[in-house]
Amino acid sequence: MTLWDAYLLLLHRLGFGPLPAVLADDESARLPSIQWFPAVETARVDLWVWAGVPLAMIIALIGQYSLTPLRQPWIGLSALAVGAAILIVEAWRLHLDWLPALVSDPFPRAVPLPGIIPPSVEDVGIRWRAVGVGVIATALTFLFSANNDFNVFARFTWTASLALWLIAFWEGPLLRAKRAEWAERVAQWARGGAAIRLSRTLILFAAALTVSAWLRFSQLDAVPVAMTSDHVEKIKDVNDILNNGKRPIFEPTNGGREPLMFYLAAFTAEFAGTGLTPLTLKIVAATAGFLTLPFIFLLAREFSGDAAGLLAMLAAGIGWWPNVISRNGLRFPFAMLFSAIALWLIVRALKYERRNFALVGAAALGIGLYGYTPIRIVPLAIGVAFALYALHRRSKAIALRLGVWLLMLALILLAAFMPMIRYAVDEPENFWRRTSTRITGEPGLETAPPTWQVLLQNEWNSLRMFSWTSDSAWLISPAEQPALDWVMGALLFLGAAFTLYRYIRYRHWLDLFLLLSVPILLLPSTLVLAFPVENPSLHRSGAAAPIVFVLVAIPLCLLLEYGRKAIPGRLGAMLGMTFVAALFLISAQSNWYILFVRYANQYQTSVQNAPEIGKVVRAWADSVGDWDTVMVKSYPYWVDTRAVGIYAGRYGWDNAALTLEALDDLKNDPRPKLFILHRDDAEAIDFLRRAYPDGTLSFHVSEFFEKHYLTYFVPGTLDFDERLLEQP
Repeated sequence: MTLWDAYLLLLHRLGFGPLPAVLADDESARLPSIQWFPAVETARVDLWVWAGVPLAMIIALIGQYSLTPLRQPWIGLSALAVGAAILIVEAWRLHLDWLPALVSDPFPRAVPLPGIIPPSVEDVGIRWRAVGVGVIATALTFLFSANNDFNVFARFTWTASLALWLIAFWEGPLLRAKRAEWAERVAQWARGGAAIRLSRTLILFAAALTVSAWLRFSQLDAVPVAMTSDHVEKIKDVNDILNNGKRPIFEPTNGGREPLMFYLAAFTAEFAGTGLTPLTLKIVAATAGFLTLPFIFLLAREFSGDAAGLLAMLAAGIGWWPNVISRNGLRFPFAMLFSAIALWLIVRALKYERRNFALVGAAALGIGLYGYTPIRIVPLAIGVAFALYALHRRSKAIALRLGVWLLMLALILLAAFMPMIRYAVDEPENFWRRTSTRITGEPGLETAPPTWQVLLQNEWNSLRMFSWTSDSAWLISPAEQPALDWVMGALLFLGAAFTLYRYIRYRHWLDLFLLLSVPILLLPSTLVLAFPVENPSLHRSGAAAPIVFVLVAIPLCLLLEYGRKAIPGRLGAMLGMTFVAALFLISAQSNWYILFVRYANQYQTSVQNAPEIGKVVRAWADSVGDWDTVMVKSYPYWVDTRAVGIYAGRYGWDNAALTLEALDDLKNDPRPKLFILHRDDAEAIDFLRRAYPDGTLSFHVSEFFEKHYLTYFVPGTLDFDERLLEQP
């Protein structure tokens, strides 16, 4: 046997070739070859099982990328339609079109306990004595809320009326029946016998919240970089509460504003030590936006379980849209927060037919009505939810019961809103100004007439705000940036298409509510008929954000289910999670760039440079000058001098020269003087050179884009008399 024959024999033994011909008759060479893989029966591989759902996602992502960054509408729409069609077919073929999760009721109906609940409650479910006292407390709230003063009597009767209406309509035993159970739990905690079980859902929930917290609070003081006159007005309201003893029900200035954020900011300024600063406003707003996330988790879980809740919460946590309206330091996130709370409780109430959830939801919504104006549209969405549930159940008894529920919710909302109702009665023009001027126009301004054509065009633009149209306000949005990045935009389209398909197939009311609630909750933006250029508006659309991110989570849930269908077992689950993680990584990078690069740069380019001028004022007062010897000459569309004082650390400083003659007020003051000027204010420069010929003009390069400014320093004329020195 030659060396070549030995090599061929080795290949044969390894299973990679036939036995050499020269050894064909040698029995000793006929040993079995090595089997590297066990023999399996040949089976047909269904390519669509492996590629169908991922292919649908990839095509949709290509379509949305063509729409958003590339602005190619026909390519984008075609790809999105093809991706949605493939996803629906695959969901039907692989049985991925599960119904909304309807788990067994974890809250069994309470049985009235004899001796605790009066017999009348057992019969009709209403505590009529509490109703009577609640009516009196609500009426007293109206009386005590006069003159826009939420005084101690109004606060007491308002709180009592809310509690009484909840007690009156509460289904089952009151808290006294749970006292023994709660006491035992407290005792168990005290003994150290209670333990927290770290489930997989809890760990993922904490991880998602951690990632979201970083995006909500990271660089909070720097992004956005400076405040506007709107922020100054808010700080003024906070000061009125904190230092001037005011307790407003409604703030009529600056178009009219609800006061909840100002009370929270006053509390934060006092106890967190942040003071009357823009950081105080940002902390309150960012916290409200962050607290929205757990309620988005709870809302999404009612539709499709824990996985949908986690995915929706994480998507809302990394999305640039909710992050911007939370970091801006204005009231915007309060509509999103209370919308999520109310919708979760109402959906849960209808899903389990548990009235108490609806009652608490109405109370939460009533408090939320003091947060931000667009929350006023949520009661309409709740009414639609009740109507859809009744229509799909097709039961007269259920419809009558839901009618009673709606009446109860209306009474709770009425009690919660009673102080604001009193203000609306006393000052209707101030209360309705912001809403009415957006719809019908503002006197003295050229506005579009409110027509059906404008309404339909606004609705069309609002619905496209997630993938095509954009908010035109630099305060809120980068130029030509839809509300969602290109990854989430594609997921939203797929989620809406799949939800429509699932409703057509199964006719479940929750699916139809998901689809209809979005245009309803967008109405605060859509109804800006007098100023169509302000639509779509990201902050006025905030109440729709919880539903939008539920829809975004649905195709991600399909990917997870696809992995389990494609490869049974743990490997399939890992496959689905890998796809979902990849999409989140791409989306997180895109949202980070939109928020911390594009938005931050555009904001700094557009906002005025009050922070650095405030630093100049502070440095002057701490060195050679005084607070009353530094002056800012006003100039059209330049800094708000009130903001300069806030950034200088001296709230209330507003030493502004509104006219040239005001610059002459310090002429007889022998102390050093400093005048801060706009770089293009040639008249002020000429006036100062004539009034103070010994002064020196300096040019300062601004950190803000094209916001360079001038200072004019005038030395003092004080001369010390050396004869006053004591002789040695």
